Amino acid sequence: MPASQDLLKDAAKRLMLVALLVAAVAALGVAATIVELASSPRDHSWVRFGAATWVLLLASVVAVALRRAEVSVVQMRWTATGFLFVIAVSSGLLRHLVSAGDSTIGMVPGIAVFVMLLPVLVPGSPRRAALNGVMAMAVDVGTYAVLVGAEMRAAVSPAETFGLFRGDLIAIGVAYGIAHIVVSLEDRITQARQLGAYTLLDKLGEGAMGEVWTASHASLQRPAAVKLINPAMFEARDPLAREKLVQRFEREAQATAALRSPHTVVIYDFGVADDGTLYYVMELLEGQDVQQIVERHGPMPVERVVHLIRQVCHSLAEAHAKGMVHRDVKPANVFVCTYGREQDFVKVLDFGLVKVAAAQAQLTMVGTLTGTPGFMAPEQARNGAAVDGRADVFAVAALACFMLSGRLVYGNMAPAAYLAALESKSVPPLATIGIIAPPALEALLQQCLERDPDARPPSMDAVLDRLAEISARGAPARPGD
Repeated sequence: MPASQDLLKDAAKRLMLVALLVAAVAALGVAATIVELASSPRDHSWVRFGAATWVLLLASVVAVALRRAEVSVVQMRWTATGFLFVIAVSSGLLRHLVSAGDSTIGMVPGIAVFVMLLPVLVPGSPRRAALNGVMAMAVDVGTYAVLVGAEMRAAVSPAETFGLFRGDLIAIGVAYGIAHIVVSLEDRITQARQLGAYTLLDKLGEGAMGEVWTASHASLQRPAAVKLINPAMFEARDPLAREKLVQRFEREAQATAALRSPHTVVIYDFGVADDGTLYYVMELLEGQDVQQIVERHGPMPVERVVHLIRQVCHSLAEAHAKGMVHRDVKPANVFVCTYGREQDFVKVLDFGLVKVAAAQAQLTMVGTLTGTPGFMAPEQARNGAAVDGRADVFAVAALACFMLSGRLVYGNMAPAAYLAALESKSVPPLATIGIIAPPALEALLQQCLERDPDARPPSMDAVLDRLAEISARGAPARPGD
């Protein structure tokens, strides 16, 4: 199973912080040996200077690399093993040189501490933790043997050899046990993130409806996105009422999964987790929603807006024909992606959920709104459960205005003030909010934004026909419409 990106980032952050700490200690060692060399050099001062400098440089490189680069699990573990090797060599040199000619039986090797910490810093199997410990001990023993052979330190008696490397042996056992504990905790996290055949990996975002995660399937090589429905939407006190809401969610998910417009997000699966969390699994898309595009790049050209809005209408027209009303058409629910070889391909998100939310609002608190004020039709603000497809017609026009100008049709204001304007005022001429569009498009949008639903185009198909005429008069429509 692939490692979760957020867990991987946490491991990288921990290892980076330790590398920074090691670099700071090594920097102090470099400074101390420089002072020592300048004033009263001692035996092996240059060796200690070289070891401290080596550790300082490597720790700095590791810290910078982990901060700037995206690393895989394999790269993370090899980096940690390499770092451990260098620390083992440096620790062995310093430990055995500092105590040259004296017994070091009572000393705890610094490398032993690092060996015990490594399974926490970069989680891995107990076997890997033990192998890392054996490697560090072998380096420690090898360093001792080289120094003794070079007569740079005195050898300990055979009876004292065990005591000299006792800390290394203890560290191997402790690291093995710690790795077992960490792996067990990771397994619990994985189980907590298991929804049917899907395992949650990384959180993509969250909103009023809930959280969205990337996910992997147990057997299919197909990436997916999982939406966890906010439990607050289903907090009816009456168990029977909650059961009805769950049933409604399942019906709406089934209806959404039956939609076949290429511009409606594909639903793979849905259900209720063991802990009662409701979720549905959908295709994982690559791109940005309209909200992100406008915030990052500003208003869009007219030709692109018409191209994208036609795809939104294509999705909604099929839903309306099957008796479904979206009720929350807004920039965050219109995703613009690369789909196969198609560019600027629209996927409409969150079908069905708003209808369930409307039912919950009736059970919990009279007057609770379902939808987004900046893109809500006046009749939806009054009674969200009684709207038809013409409320989506209003929302699509408000969406197009946002795409063209970066502003809401009544101007950017607080939600309460916006709802008050929605209740009492007609939408002002679009030119007053900075929209510059061909007369035919401006007239269509203005009609779609009429307060009276009967004054709007009667259906999404009618809006599509008008947009097709506008495209034919101006720039040709792009492939995929």
